[in-house]
Amino acid sequence: MPFRKHWLPILRDLSHAFQRSMIEHWPRQVVPKVHYCTEYDQVISDYGPAIKQWSMRYESYHFYFKKIALRTNNYKNLQKTLATRYRLKQAFSSFKMTQLNHNDQAIKIQKIKNNIFNNEMKCAIISHFGNIDMSKDLLQCHKFRYENIEYCRSSVYIISLMNLTETPKFVQVVNIIKLTHKWWLLVDMLATIGYDDKLCAWEIKSMDKYDILDPCSMKYYYKGLDIYEIDNSTFVTFTARLTLH
Repeated sequence: MPFRKHWLPILRDLSHAFQRSMIEHWPRQVVPKVHYCTEYDQVISDYGPAIKQWSMRYESYHFYFKKIALRTNNYKNLQKTLATRYRLKQAFSSFKMTQLNHNDQAIKIQKIKNNIFNNEMKCAIISHFGNIDMSKDLLQCHKFRYENIEYCRSSVYIISLMNLTETPKFVQVVNIIKLTHKWWLLVDMLATIGYDDKLCAWEIKSMDKYDILDPCSMKYYYKGLDIYEIDNSTFVTFTARLTLH
């Protein structure tokens, strides 16, 4: 449900009531965030829903470096320590070290219910596998690692380049399904609208066209990309240059 502007006065009253209750009942546990919440109505009024200012992915990324800094207990040359440790992590998980992990790995395997697929998805599955009982013959997982490459649901990947302009062709992983002993990617074949120079991002759009792909066919760019919604348009950040040759 979209956020309504006429809800802001109610939000302001509730946030101030919460702050007064904290001061009255738990004065020693009042932290700066208790005060910040009283400004949310004005922030939302000026800049839109608070979810647009989330920094959770950046906090999650920085957690790795914070953990290293605390464990090493070395603050004299912190930049070099973090760079060295992160470089070692990249080397360990790089594609050249697939001999350390030959087996495929599926995370959070579950059974499939028919109601999770719409008609277009069902048509793509039947077109690829034939007539099967989806609730009995198929399994699903949240993440799938194939030769040290991790495929995640809802992430965007590049599967090919189009025409002489070498425009990336993007797909979004809708689900990761298994039939018999092999895992497959159920993807949404996204349409590439164009490149936005101001945002340094590609504008993409879902056309409700689905297909089944083999994980080993993803040969252009193995890292999953995030989707961002700006002014009712969808973008994916990718600034690297790929070529057909």
